[in-house]
Amino acid sequence: MNATNSTLIRFEDVDLAADFARREIYRFISMAMQPPRLVGLHPGRDVSRRQVVLAAIDLLRQDPSMQPDSLGPGEVSFASAPEELFRGDVANLDEEFDAIFGIGPNKDCPPYESDYCQNKDLTYRSQHMADVAGFYRGFNLDVSARAFERADHLSIEAEFMAVVISREMAAVSDNLGLERLDVCRTAQHNFFKEHIGWWMPAFGILLMRHAVSGFYSEMGLLLRAFAAAERKVLGIGPFNILPDAQVSKYDEQSCSS
Repeated sequence: MNATNSTLIRFEDVDLAADFARREIYRFISMAMQPPRLVGLHPGRDVSRRQVVLAAIDLLRQDPSMQPDSLGPGEVSFASAPEELFRGDVANLDEEFDAIFGIGPNKDCPPYESDYCQNKDLTYRSQHMADVAGFYRGFNLDVSARAFERADHLSIEAEFMAVVISREMAAVSDNLGLERLDVCRTAQHNFFKEHIGWWMPAFGILLMRHAVSGFYSEMGLLLRAFAAAERKVLGIGPFNILPDAQVSKYDEQSCSS
């Protein structure tokens, strides 16, 4: 895991309501990006989970402190997101998922971080993947063999962020000390900056383009808006580019819509 300077966060700096909202959105993303037939109760079909994530989105939408000063390429604001997210028909989730991702590797809308790396050298990409796994090991976590996914799949990376946020919340509520709190917040900052955050808007755009409408199109919008809100929370400036060639070929206007 790459080390950077401590975030020097204090207990009074932690907004537990915001942490709860962020954690629930990451959990929703993690489950939503798995094949519906492999998830016991997919969040798209789970009314209570959809209500929780909608409440979380509303909190981020209404809190000015969660809105970034400026948007990066591919990002959108929660303030501009429609309020009717995730309230549509979800009867055909399996068919929609298969139409977007198919059975084999998907090169048009890949849910894997390393597929967005501009450097295609296998050694570089292997090191990048090893760094992802290093973050997991730093929190005594590993990818379950039952996941049948690489460590850089969005569902795995989002679950990791949810776990670390949960541990940050526990550090505050259980008074576990500033060091524990700082480790959790620094890991969130670094992992978002180095891994999940920089490619999430690009994947969101591709997801919206390939899904066209319905649950997965709305997931794409959620990813683009949540990336912007997370940058604000974690004190990270806008990423400079949309990293994937499938996205960068679109004109600037289409990427901001």
